[in-house]
Amino acid sequence: MTSGNEPTELKSAKAELDCPADPPSSESENMTDRNLESSDTQGLGDDAIRLKAVEDTLQFQFENPKLLLRALTHSSAKSDTQPSNERLEFLGDAILGLVVTDHLFRNFEGSSEGVLTRLKSVLVSSKTIGAQIRRLKLDRFLIISRGLQKNNAVSQSMCADLFEAIIGAIYLDGGIEAARSWILHELNDAMSKTFNNLQDYNWKSRLQQYTQKHFSTIPSYVLEDASGPDHCPNFAVTVYINENPLGHGQGTTKKGAQQAAAKVACNKLMGLEATRVDISEG
Repeated sequence: MTSGNEPTELKSAKAELDCPADPPSSESENMTDRNLESSDTQGLGDDAIRLKAVEDTLQFQFENPKLLLRALTHSSAKSDTQPSNERLEFLGDAILGLVVTDHLFRNFEGSSEGVLTRLKSVLVSSKTIGAQIRRLKLDRFLIISRGLQKNNAVSQSMCADLFEAIIGAIYLDGGIEAARSWILHELNDAMSKTFNNLQDYNWKSRLQQYTQKHFSTIPSYVLEDASGPDHCPNFAVTVYINENPLGHGQGTTKKGAQQAAAKVACNKLMGLEATRVDISEG
């Protein structure tokens, strides 16, 4: 996907950033918007040091560092000559959703819509992207009011907003592929961890979806054994499909044992065609 073939929602978002619906409050604010379209790097003053440190962390060098300065400016610190990052946040939110959705669709072909939806909701959540800003220690570069500085009040939501604003700035400066590369790099670990957690949590659901589709039946779980003291019990469960045992699992809870058994069954079903195991009724 290239910047010359952008989805309609991104064109609309970009247009919204470049052409504000509300008239500027002053001529100086209007001049600021026009200056953002220029690649002129003069006049940044002490901010140049801040911007260089952020660029090093992002591993992305801006052609127009004023975009990055705007991304770092919280609404509490905006002025007539320096707008806040709210409009970049608006743009970045749309790009983040598109990039994550596209990546999940193309790279998790075996996952159901439900799993992809849960993956996306976690990855684009304020908790995930805000935590990434803190991990990169970019929250210390956020330009906030003196009042917030005194209270050391950079919240999780402010960090999440910063993440989205940075995406918007990278997109405007380097295009959709630059934004895509940065997003996927920063969310790679979270994506792998979240997917693995969902896989472990949804073995029963995945098994039921598979058996309903291929065998027109649902699995049944039989508790084979319960042992151990009350404070450390152990349960053994076998999962059956059309009265054929396909998996055995153990756990400290019945649900945990069922999940373990379902996982074994799912792994076996992945090789059904190769091994020609017949579990059809009759």
